[in-house]
Amino acid sequence: MKLEGVPSVLRTLRIRIDFFDRKSIDVNAIVQDCLPDGSCIGTVVGCHGTPGSHNDFKYILPYLHSYGIRFIGINFPGQGYTPHHEELNYTNEERMQFVQKIINMMDVGDNIVFLGHSRGTENALRLAARNPDRCKGVALINPIGIKVHHSIKPTWLIIFGLWLWETFKIFRFILRYLFYRIFQMLKMKVKNGDEAAICLKLTTNIDLTDQMRYINMLNNNKTKVLIAYSALDHLIEISISQQFASLFDNISHMNCSSATGSNMSSVLDYIPKQYAQTDRSFSVCFENEGHYLQKYQAKFIANCTYSMLIARNSLHQNVENGFKSLL
Repeated sequence: MKLEGVPSVLRTLRIRIDFFDRKSIDVNAIVQDCLPDGSCIGTVVGCHGTPGSHNDFKYILPYLHSYGIRFIGINFPGQGYTPHHEELNYTNEERMQFVQKIINMMDVGDNIVFLGHSRGTENALRLAARNPDRCKGVALINPIGIKVHHSIKPTWLIIFGLWLWETFKIFRFILRYLFYRIFQMLKMKVKNGDEAAICLKLTTNIDLTDQMRYINMLNNNKTKVLIAYSALDHLIEISISQQFASLFDNISHMNCSSATGSNMSSVLDYIPKQYAQTDRSFSVCFENEGHYLQKYQAKFIANCTYSMLIARNSLHQNVENGFKSLL
């Protein structure tokens, strides 16, 4: 599906980030909005990885637009679109405030699916758990898991690099080049060394184990979950993804072994229908894919989010069926 036919607006919103111990700051958030007038179907809120931007989801966008779904593409501070602010610590709580205030300000409504890729899955997970009355589901694509994975090993080296950046500002011209080259070697696109340094901050502020608290909240709320991961992901081991998926209740695990075979087609058709008709969740391992499923499985992801948005929850369905039986 072509990208050219999808109308999209980049909006600037003044977002205030509050702190417990110091003065609040204002950030000019750059937000993508594909349907500024809203949608009767619902809204998908996209949280990109690190590094990343709203463009991480550009291949999903045409499919969402064809369904009449509004897409809100978040651009986290310091990652290319929303500018860096020296007073930010780049913590998860700041990011949560940032997204929550955006969706509240934009009058998104109560029919939301949170979509996260890689580092953004931690935030999508938290947002889904914190908005139980508004959230119809959450899609976690190449999730980071709850254990240290390839891309953040060794953690001491990342912490040391960030310490050098913060302590020896006079040598930042050297560190900019070094950080930039390292990210290039890891095949992670950054515009410059400053953005790479912010990525390091965001990496050190990942709270892997604290995700358990939010997973339990989603389990209690019976929130529909899609977990899509890859066997050939060069950043996150398959064992990390499998363990992460096992933490969710009422989840079915499936494998897709071929990009063109009948197994692939049947699975990719079956799962979205289940989201629309049941309260089940799914984890899918794409055995021949890498770290960018939001690009190569865009249609499947869009179909799943659409089905989550149009589904009626089991309680509502049971009450409705009860009334019908009395007639």
